[in-house]
Formats: sequence, structure tokens, C-alpha cells
Amino acid sequence: MGCPILALLLITLGVVNCNDLNYLFSATSLPAPSLRPTLANGNLGFVAYGDSVHMNGVFNGAGPLSHRARIPNFANVQLQACAESFLVTTGCTYQLDMQKGMFRTIYNGPASEYYVVHDVYPSRYLHKTIVNRVRIQRLSSQAVIQVPIARMTTGSSSDVTFGDPKRRDIDGVAYYVLTGKTNTLEDGRYQSSGHDICIIYPELPSQLILNLDRTAEEFSFYTSFTNVELEGISEITSSTLEKTQHEVRMLEMWEKYGITVDGNAGLDRALKASAFYLSSSLLSHMNVRTSGYPFYGMSPSGLGHGGAESSNYKGHSLWDTEMWMFPTVLLVDPNNARQILHYRTFVSKAAADRANDKEFEGWQFPWESAFTGAEVTPEDREIFSQYQHHITADIAYAARMYFYATHSLNWMQGVGCQLAYETAKFWKSRAEYNEETDLYEIHRVGGPDESSYNVSNNAFTNVVAAHNLLFGEFAGCLCKQTIDSSAAERQKMAEIGLGMTLSYDEEQQFTPQYDGYVKGTSISQADTILLGYPLEYHSFDKSTKSQNLEAYAHVTREDSPSMTWAMYAINHLDVDQVDQANAMFTKSYQPYLQPPYNVWAVDGQENFLSGAGAFLQAVVNGYAGVRIRQDMLAITKPRVLPNTNRLFIPQINYMASKFSLEITLNGATIEFTMGNLPLTVIADGVQQEPCTSCSYSFKNQLVMHPTSSPDLNGCTLRETIIGIKVADQGDGALATGANVFVLAVTSILALLYQRV
Repeated sequence: MGCPILALLLITLGVVNCNDLNYLFSATSLPAPSLRPTLANGNLGFVAYGDSVHMNGVFNGAGPLSHRARIPNFANVQLQACAESFLVTTGCTYQLDMQKGMFRTIYNGPASEYYVVHDVYPSRYLHKTIVNRVRIQRLSSQAVIQVPIARMTTGSSSDVTFGDPKRRDIDGVAYYVLTGKTNTLEDGRYQSSGHDICIIYPELPSQLILNLDRTAEEFSFYTSFTNVELEGISEITSSTLEKTQHEVRMLEMWEKYGITVDGNAGLDRALKASAFYLSSSLLSHMNVRTSGYPFYGMSPSGLGHGGAESSNYKGHSLWDTEMWMFPTVLLVDPNNARQILHYRTFVSKAAADRANDKEFEGWQFPWESAFTGAEVTPEDREIFSQYQHHITADIAYAARMYFYATHSLNWMQGVGCQLAYETAKFWKSRAEYNEETDLYEIHRVGGPDESSYNVSNNAFTNVVAAHNLLFGEFAGCLCKQTIDSSAAERQKMAEIGLGMTLSYDEEQQFTPQYDGYVKGTSISQADTILLGYPLEYHSFDKSTKSQNLEAYAHVTREDSPSMTWAMYAINHLDVDQVDQANAMFTKSYQPYLQPPYNVWAVDGQENFLSGAGAFLQAVVNGYAGVRIRQDMLAITKPRVLPNTNRLFIPQINYMASKFSLEITLNGATIEFTMGNLPLTVIADGVQQEPCTSCSYSFKNQLVMHPTSSPDLNGCTLRETIIGIKVADQGDGALATGANVFVLAVTSILALLYQRV
């Protein structure tokens, strides 16, 4: 297929390549603000042509009113001919280039005598700076070309009090420095003063001029948004390499997140949009290592939204972060996965206080969290903060998966053990013993299904809490020299985890969502079926999973969020119900991607990263079949996506190894791009030895696991099998490290002998 005329022009200008068209999203007029794309670099975020910039971790407002502080967008430079304030704009194209991470305005001058290309983007190299770059290209014009530009901002904010701007020269260029402080503390117990804000913006000419002796010229403007003035000045003085280094970092990002399909351009563009918006909330690899500013979590609406006091979750972090966004990030970008978890430990003081205030032990994380880690759920959603206690275990489950994927004992001994143990202490104090059943129960909770709350023994909550308790038992043993852990307390965690209640209705053959649930009752979103995936409760066989899918799929409301359909798709694939999976997969993204920029919009929430993350899970963990388990990575029954003939995942990380995964109609192939840790690879039952640049093909299953186990101090991370009466546990709650090896070998053998 040939390139469109506009693309040919951009190719001539060296802006794009004809093979990159699935990264380009264009419109001839600006859509409504809710349909405009978010641009972010993990530290700064804004909506194209938007009047506010948001900074990672900068919030304003007390308690439930806390929201991302709206910082005036002094980088909102616009071509006058294409400005939003013009009633009629002609010759303008508004383009999102996801490959380069830029929003581009293209102006076709009168009689096509010249073109102007204006790119604006948050730099991936200077991560506290927004860049405006304008190129004027002469075509047939024989005159001096004048291009009017303007900065579109009020210069004020209801969230920040600024002083007067100060003029100063930086490398011979006139800049203004504007400093201020956010107005209202989120919670005075954990925050002593407002956030310092410093904006450094250039003096802007009223027009850009291309003289007669020039065929083309490029103009660059750098605007920094920092907490400290010197940081902004340092970035601006380092801008010489910015253009090249930004492109290098965008290339590195796509080398991780660039999941591709062949044979379905629309689906390929959906994948690119989802990966782009998700990764935009994360720092580049280099900045993960060098930035001293803490990462303050991921919100369902990303970094470019959250300034409004009544929408887009206000920039808060919810369970969406760990359950919907984290799994894909873990596999393709583990450095940033670690940063996501670091946010939770960084604000853990508030979680400890919350548990103590409720007369529980350990850490209880709030339903919605922002700068301080205190509960900031709005009053109209307060019922969720009262009952959605599963978020504490969801966070611990993400930590458990991080340990599975990396086997990082340094991380465990640094922060992982404390996170696992303190959250397990919460559940140890939260669960209640039932003398009649000789099992433990959890009352007064709400599961993922938001239409039911204040229930007992929600299946999802009980299983994820048991995961947490057993992970906590292991962490307490592994790090007993550095955290306050006793053998008796660890044994109690194991006893409660193993003895957690999980009901099953033998007569109607399904797992009730909670005590008293009546089969056929409508639910608002996926809940019990999540025990299959993502919780991977291994005691459920294929028949039980199928029965639960049958019980709940037909009573899930049609207005459920997109994540529900993605999870149904994965669970249908797990029981080989491919037609049902394909239908659910299509349902998980097509209604939610809004033209012209494929912005995710769900229930009025813009740039909905939760939906994007769950959609990518359906691809990686569903169709590609990639699963991380305690002592292995398994790829089982890899499939191409519906109406495609090839799926390519450029990078998957396991321990210290990286490999790509290609799936076609004829089978699958992995190729190692880095491997410096001893691994055993078993492809369709045949053992292989991995090496850098080695590739292995298979059809049904590939398993890789370490050839030797790390020294775990004789401690056991046991598989989650619950519903074991306390009287039947005996000494089982004091298992030895040898059981880990036995369990791992048993699991691997079971996988090897599994057949399609």
C-alpha cells in the first residue's frame, strides 16, 4: 500500500518513514478536549493543546479533595494559523506521532508555497522539560516567510500561588523564571508544606521568519517544570543533545513495548496506542536510574489528567495500578515495575497508621492514594474505601509476581520482605476463625464487583488474601534477621492462609462470589472468574473454571468496564474456549478506543490506562500464553490474535534474561537477546540450553526455569492451596525449604505432561 500525500511530505522532510504509518494518528481539525491525546514522560504530563501541565507527585487539596495540581502550561505554543482560538483553520493537520512521542501540527501555507511542522513533546531525555520545535520548509515561495506563533496560557492556577516572574539569560537566550507553591496540604500528618513549583520559559517572538537565503530553518523552545530552579536551568543548558537523545529513548521504549501484529492494521494501531499511553506514565530507563525525584505511582487516567476535582480519579492510584497496569510492565519493563512498587513502600507510614486506626496490625493501604499515601477517596465513593480491602493484598500480589519474575533477593531484603510481611500482618488480624467450620473467614468486605459490598467470604478477596499471607510467611522467614518476625507469627500466617474459606456449590457446580450469593444475580464486573487469571488459583481444574465462566459471563452487566472483557478473554483461552475468547477480546477494546487518536475512554474517564493495561494482558498473558510462576516462566498454547497471522512481542524479561516471542499460524519462536543467568529451556518436552542469540521453536509449550535455586535460608514460599481445616494442617504450617524444590519439580513435570 502506498503512502498518503501528507505522509510523503513528512518522509521528504525526514519526519517519518513510510513503514511507520501505524504510529501516526491524524485529524484535520482539533477534536473535543476529551478526545485529545495525552503526552507524558513519567515526570510531566499534559493534554495536547491543553492549558495545564501535571507533575509527578504534585497534588493540591485536602483529603478527598486532593488532585493533581494544575500548573499553567507555558509550553502551550501554537501556530496562529492553526490555533484553537481561531474560528476557522484551513490547511492544518493535527497529528500524533506515537513512535517519536510528539504531537505535530502541520500547516500548509497559502497556495502550498511552504509548510510548517510544529512538534511539541515532553522530553524523554530532559524529563522536566517540554520541547516545542518548529520547522519552516520553503517550497515555491519567493518571499520572506513569516509564521506568527503565540503562547496560549492564562499564566495562573487555582492550585498554585505564584510570585512575579524574573527575567534571566540562559546561554544568551532570554528566559523568565516563575516560582510558586501549592495552596493546600493533602494531609498535615505526612506533609509539612506545599509543593515548590518552578517554571522556566523562554521569551517568545511573535513570529518566526525564514529569510530569502534559506530553504528551511528549525526553531526550538524549551520550557522546564521543576521543584528547584537550578534543576530547570541545568536541563535547559543541556539541551544540545536533546533531539537525538529523545529519539534514542523513544526507540528504547518501543524495543520494550512495541507489540505488533500482521494482517490487521486496526488491531496493530490499537496495540500501539495502548502501549504508548501506558508507557508514557513511566520514566525512561536512564531516568529511572538517575532521577532523585520519587515516582508517585500510576493513575487510571495517567499523568496528563487528574487536575479536575471531580473526574479522572484526580490522579489517584487505585488497585488498577497493580492488577491492570503492572503485569505487562513487569514482563517488558521490570525497572519501572520496581518503581511502581516503590511508591507503595514510600508512602507506607500512612498505611501503617490506617491499619492502627482501624485496630488492625501491619499495613492497610487506602482505596485511593495520592501524595501522602493517606486515604483520599472522594466522599461519593467512600463506600469503596470502607469495604474494598482487597487492595492491600493486590499490592502484595504484585510484589510476589515481581519476585517470581526477577528472583531478586536484594530487592526482597531491601523493601520486598517488609511489604509482604506487613500486609500479611493486616490479614492475620483481619481474618476471623470459625469454630464450626475450623476455617478462617473474612467479613465486611467488597470484591471487585462494585455492586455488592459488606459481604462475607468474597472469593476473590479470600484467595488474594491467602496469597498475601503465605507470601508474608515466606518473607518473614527469608528476612528474619532484618524485620521483626517471630516463628509463631509466621506459623499463624500460614495457618490462616491455608485455612482460608473458599466455598463451592456442589449442587449448582460453581464458586459463589460470596456467602449467600444466588446464582444468576447480576454483577457489575468480573470478580470470581479472576481466581483463574490473574490470581492463578491452581486448585481450580479446567472443569471448575469453565463452570464459573458459564455462571458469571451471562450475568455480567454490559456496561462493565473494559478490563472485565479482557479478563474473560484470558480465562476462556485457558479452558480452550477460543470463539468465546475472541468475542470477549474484541469487546475489550473496540468500543473504547476513540478516534482520531485512539484515546481510551471508559465511563467518561479519559486516557483510561486500566483498560489499556488489561487489553495488553489479554495479548501477552492470554493469546501469547506467557505466565510467570514461582520457579518458572511458561508459554502455553501460544496463539495469534483474532484476524491476524502473526504476533510479535519484542522483549520479555525473566530473571536476567531477555527474549523476543514470535507467534505465527505454524507455531512460536523465542530468541534470546540477553542471557547471563543459567536457565534450562524445555520446548515441547525437549530440554535446551539457552545462549545469547539462540532461538527455539515450539508449538504447544515452552518452559524456562533456573538451573539452580537461590539460597532462601531454608524458607518456603508455598503454593496457595486453601480450605484446609486447621485440625488437618498438622505440622504443614512449618514446611521446610526442601518442599520448595519438590513443589517446583512437581509443577514443572505437570506442565511438561500437559497436552493440548
